[in-house]
Amino acid sequence: PTPSPTPRSLEDFEADYDLYMEQVRQITEMSEKAWRDMIEGELYRQKLLDAFASDVETEMQQVSGRFIGFKDQETAQAYLERLKNGETFDALVYELEADESADVIINRFSWLPLGELAQRYGDEFARLAFNTEAGRYAPEIAPSFNDRFYLIYVEGNEVRPLSDYMIEQRQLELFESWLDQAKQEAEIEYGDWQSYVPLEPSLQQQQ
Repeated sequence: PTPSPTPRSLEDFEADYDLYMEQVRQITEMSEKAWRDMIEGELYRQKLLDAFASDVETEMQQVSGRFIGFKDQETAQAYLERLKNGETFDALVYELEADESADVIINRFSWLPLGELAQRYGDEFARLAFNTEAGRYAPEIAPSFNDRFYLIYVEGNEVRPLSDYMIEQRQLELFESWLDQAKQEAEIEYGDWQSYVPLEPSLQQQQ
């Protein structure tokens, strides 16, 4: 259960409010109207964000799995052939983790949709992962944005609920896309704040 709010008198509230506004004026030099306008803008922004919540998908196809990143394509291809010849992904991981001279990256990805996976590891990596059934390795080597070549093993591939973080991110993306379009249609002109910065006295530290 949530705690009940503590009752207080109007006089106490107004006294605290006046004290708070005095601190705002001292720190920011903002007037009460300017401060209220800023808070009003934030409230409108949150209301608009909430309005886009119903347009956001809450479930999507997602994958989880592991990968091994090799420095060169030839080495990656050699290990892919070993997988095709019947060796297991676990066996390769165990071998490479024990080999201190092996220049590889071994990691995992946990339940990510296509866009998020592509953003992290590249389009080709994401395509191969999503086209691979759970419990199997990708039949091709995936190049990525950091000049590595990857073997991918998919542990899960299914429709799942998105995390709260991903839902919030998609909600924000929809809002910002709408806001950019609204700004263009409104033909807003933005001033160059740098042209209003005083040049005298100089703020550069004297040698």
